[in-house]
Amino acid sequence: MGSLAVPRSVFLRGFEQLHLFSFKEMELTEDLITIDQDIFLATTMFSSNCSTPHGVNSTPSLSSTSCCDMSPDSLRISQWFTFWVEGVLIVVVGLFGLFGNTLSINILWGKDMRNAFNCLLIVLAAVDSFLIVLAMFDYSFVRAFGLTFDLYTYMFPYFLYPATNVVLCMSIFMVVAIAFERFLAVCRPYEYRAMSTTQSVTKRVLKLSGPVFVIAFLINIPKFFETKLKETMNNDTQTLQVSYVVTRLRKNPIYINYYVNWFRLLGTGVLPMLALIYLNINIYLKIVETRKTREVQRQTMGGPRRTSIGGSSAGYNPTHGPDENSNSEPNMRRKQEAVSKREIKMASILLTIVFVFFGCHLPRVLLNLHEFFMATQIEDCGDMFCPPAWFLCSISVNHFLLVVNSSVNILVYCSQGEKFRQGLTEKLHLQQLSKWFLFSKPRLNNSSNDDLTLKVLAPNGPARQTLIPRPEVSSQYLMIPTQKHSYTLKEGSNTH
Repeated sequence: MGSLAVPRSVFLRGFEQLHLFSFKEMELTEDLITIDQDIFLATTMFSSNCSTPHGVNSTPSLSSTSCCDMSPDSLRISQWFTFWVEGVLIVVVGLFGLFGNTLSINILWGKDMRNAFNCLLIVLAAVDSFLIVLAMFDYSFVRAFGLTFDLYTYMFPYFLYPATNVVLCMSIFMVVAIAFERFLAVCRPYEYRAMSTTQSVTKRVLKLSGPVFVIAFLINIPKFFETKLKETMNNDTQTLQVSYVVTRLRKNPIYINYYVNWFRLLGTGVLPMLALIYLNINIYLKIVETRKTREVQRQTMGGPRRTSIGGSSAGYNPTHGPDENSNSEPNMRRKQEAVSKREIKMASILLTIVFVFFGCHLPRVLLNLHEFFMATQIEDCGDMFCPPAWFLCSISVNHFLLVVNSSVNILVYCSQGEKFRQGLTEKLHLQQLSKWFLFSKPRLNNSSNDDLTLKVLAPNGPARQTLIPRPEVSSQYLMIPTQKHSYTLKEGSNTH
């Protein structure tokens, strides 16, 4: 085979070969990889120092065809968006997301946080972290910053390209699985209670996340057969030139129309959003209904409220089963209120996740829908068609929003989960830092004058005095106005 050396021109030619077919064949919004190659194609077609790509007889001028109305200024704007939005911003937000997801997994994995809902959040954070790594590697380092290396060329057709599509689908479907878990807990309380008492947390999480992984992999199997490597020997330089090209499957019009366009639009865009809308509306209506029922019971009878969100009746512990020590009415009410608040908190976290999901994924669906309106022009122009600059800039923003969606998990949990905030405070040692900043000055000196004298009066006997040294402790924290102090307590009293 000879020594492996991939010159930059050959590496860039791999991008060109991948998308030198009609724009209708390009995956504009569902595939994270190919969209960036569309941007690169628009750049290379109008660069004066770029050679004619393989498969194209001539490079069209801006004024010679109506299929490409992109001006040089528009081209520079799209390149600017590629560098700053897909490059710099994705790296900054992605690094924050990796740190936040790692910290979130560590907190949610604690024993006091272990339940099916939090475990599903852990799975979602892990999938999002993998998606961030792939996006930073492909969008930022390779595409925006122009870093080239042999490993990327070999990884792209058989791993990077299909893996990115698989992980994106996993992230989308995991949000639906989490919504379905909350739907069962709130709207199907008896079924959820039966699962909670008969199945472990691990089994319930696997039953919800397992199908997500299987379905995401199955619907993306064709992605493994859309591209392939091409190796050619350069006789002048005696080096092996490596690039990747599309296969016949990816050029098939039927495959493009039904799988690339319609199936993935519906499967990864429209249907998941409709499912989230349906599930969350039912959760919200059930919460409102439960609150009204409790309010009526409180105002009329004041008796035990036997209906609670999540289906936990009075005196029932969803983790350990019925509580034998909660026979009294006040205990039942307190337990019922605790369960209700916990379910509402989980539902609020879910609603926030869904709102963020819609805000970050809706542009992807809208861009894909816009492609259908350009179908006639795409078909007439063929290889000579190129999208407008605003479309390319929107694609860059869309990629950035997908990374944002995978990076803000920790902010969602902090905004809605009080227990998560407490765990985050402990992990980051924020309490110790706050005490250090608040009570660091002034400090007591290491002298006998700074000792605290505690005088204990015995009921039937002489008083005893105890000297308590207090070096290195803030007088502001102890609220000690003078250097020497004496306190009198009765023996046996609570000194705490």
